[in-house]
Amino acid sequence: MGFIIFMLAVIGLPVGFFLASLIGQIILVKSSSYEEITGIRFLKFFFGFGNHKVDTKQGFSLFPFVEAQFRSDVEIDEERARKESLKGLIIIGIVAIIYFILFIVLFKPSPALLNSFSVGAFIGVIIALIMIVISAFKAKQKDDFRIFLNGKITELRNSSRADQVSMPDLESLSQYNPTPASAESYQFLRYMWAEMVDFTDEIYDIKKWFERRYKSPYNSSLFNQYLVFLNFYSIYEIDIRKAKPFYNEIKSDLHRNENPASLRVYAYYSYNILGDVDAAYKACCDGLNMINDARLDLMKVEKDFYAGEFNYLLGVIKENS
Repeated sequence: MGFIIFMLAVIGLPVGFFLASLIGQIILVKSSSYEEITGIRFLKFFFGFGNHKVDTKQGFSLFPFVEAQFRSDVEIDEERARKESLKGLIIIGIVAIIYFILFIVLFKPSPALLNSFSVGAFIGVIIALIMIVISAFKAKQKDDFRIFLNGKITELRNSSRADQVSMPDLESLSQYNPTPASAESYQFLRYMWAEMVDFTDEIYDIKKWFERRYKSPYNSSLFNQYLVFLNFYSIYEIDIRKAKPFYNEIKSDLHRNENPASLRVYAYYSYNILGDVDAAYKACCDGLNMINDARLDLMKVEKDFYAGEFNYLLGVIKENS
């Protein structure tokens, strides 16, 4: 009998953990006062204190993650989001206390088997609550870096020239404790900025940083990383042997998500790597026509940069035709 009681407690622990994790996160979303939430999307299971693997197919995970779906026109206020999360955690804590009263105190006279399962499940609930709290704390750290990153984007958006904005080395921003995905977003922004201000040393250094993080096989979440490599080997260090594999990996995404950035890379790839003058000319013309497309919401510094790049290559094409 003792062994059965023990096993029921062991079984109850993951059951309580899973249900508290899943229900707790749904409560976090449902208890918010956001009128803009349109639904809840189930992400995946992940065992750990964060969801850093959400964009990959690698690893086995146990911790259920859900997220709120907002209307596309909604901008999330960071401070309000933290307050909503705190309110949700309080509600989850109250639910856990009620659970404890119902299954431990009220059912105390009930069979020991039920009590053992309840105790195990309650321990699972407590573990899940601890993990959710730790995840919320880590989310705060991620929010700090995201606020910094968004601030840099705003600076670029409000500047008439990219050299008016400083973009510190990632190593000097360790106090923000950025996640790998956030760090990559910042490095991609810095790469674009370094191109705009013609900081060749920075371009080489950031490209080396991406090389150290090189991943294979390719999936869509790595598009920016591969685009950096294709950009580098098509413009700065022209190398057909290195450029072609990256183009082959991302060509479908490159042409499906046409924008001035991808068209610029494709134009230079066509001219410098393939020697396809017609394709390069068309990409430049399409890029120039796209620059003022209001739907893309391009920054002034982006428009000026891409216009200069397309016109430069068009000039080279005409000069050599």
